[in-house]
Amino acid sequence: MQKGFPSSVWPRPRILPDDIPAQPIMRKRSGITVLEFLIVTIVIALLATLAYIRYGDVREEAYVVAMKNDLRNYAIAQYEYRSNHGSWGTEEIIQAKTWFDYSKDVFPDTATAYSTADAFYLRVYHKKTNRYCELEVLSKDSISATHDQIRCPGKDSNESATEPTLAAPTITPPPGFFVSANETYDAVFIVHNNSSLTRTFQLSVQSSNPDVVPTPPNPSAVTIAGRSSRSVTIHFTVSGDAVAGMASTLSLHAVDVEAPQLSGSGATQAIVASELMSPTVTAVSPAVVAAPGGSYSLDFVVVNNSNTTRSFEFMAISSDPSVVPNPANPPGQSIGAHAQVTVTVSVTVSASASDADLSNVTLVATDADAPELSGDASTAVQVVVVVENRPPTVSLSCPNQVTRSTLYSCTATFSDPDGNLSHTSWGALSVT
Repeated sequence: MQKGFPSSVWPRPRILPDDIPAQPIMRKRSGITVLEFLIVTIVIALLATLAYIRYGDVREEAYVVAMKNDLRNYAIAQYEYRSNHGSWGTEEIIQAKTWFDYSKDVFPDTATAYSTADAFYLRVYHKKTNRYCELEVLSKDSISATHDQIRCPGKDSNESATEPTLAAPTITPPPGFFVSANETYDAVFIVHNNSSLTRTFQLSVQSSNPDVVPTPPNPSAVTIAGRSSRSVTIHFTVSGDAVAGMASTLSLHAVDVEAPQLSGSGATQAIVASELMSPTVTAVSPAVVAAPGGSYSLDFVVVNNSNTTRSFEFMAISSDPSVVPNPANPPGQSIGAHAQVTVTVSVTVSASASDADLSNVTLVATDADAPELSGDASTAVQVVVVVENRPPTVSLSCPNQVTRSTLYSCTATFSDPDGNLSHTSWGALSVT
């Protein structure tokens, strides 16, 4: 025993044989490494992200379903209201006088809601999403057809991803026209909503001349369904100081109430007419293919451009003598201020007219009280002669029975649908 170390305090060291190698000391490991911790954290984060995204989609779809259900119920309430009152109700009336009410967090867009005799529209939002749904009924179809007209733009499959949602409106103006001092007129513009959704447009009218005054300058706003048009009538008054020949440009502007950057405009001209003006004559009949000996009717429109009723005399002119107006002077007529009439000219084609003869027939209108005011057709009616060489017809009349050695006569009758026969000739005649 070694000195200084009692056996009870320190064990005796074990002496290994020389042929047994010493083994390293292995310690028991506890916990995980940093790399393993990072991998587990990333996996958990990915799973949590996927679960949150899926939950968000399900939650948003639940909001859309709530809005759709409210629009379906709104349509049912509208149909019930119409069956009792004969017309669609406004959004306020439907909510106040029927059982209909909105779900929690669903609210209407009262700025765009409308109802007319034949249509109603409502858009609703949900407080917890940017999505919205809308319903537009443009006819009095069954309630089942109404459910298919609910649209929820965005992720909803009913909205095309490539289709533009909003677009600027376009305005088609009426053609220019003549006006008189101290008179009131209407100009009808067509406003077209190029957006796929129903939009409300604020309107304004401008005149380039102070003597032509729109009344009122700011008409009421109009609500137009998506991809639809609506006519807008503008009233304006011409003052007594308006000078003949003066032109004023009337412009209608439409601005999207919710998107002011989307606007459109259209313009027309109002021209102050003088007291007396030359008439306007326009040929309206198409070209005529005529046959020799035929008679035809040609139509012309005569417009009185004066401010008062005028009496006009007419004269028909043909550029070729083979086409003769009959009569050359059609009966005169009185035409109201800025009104028009149709004048019919009858022409006869000579029986001797040649093939491909061409005549331009025009009509001249002259003011009976002011001969210096006259107008002729800016376009003429063409009459083209076509000669068709149709075969003549021959009929022969002879006795039914004959006796030998007796002389009889037969009568031949000729006719030519193209006119008089130029000559006749006989072939051989056999008698049996």
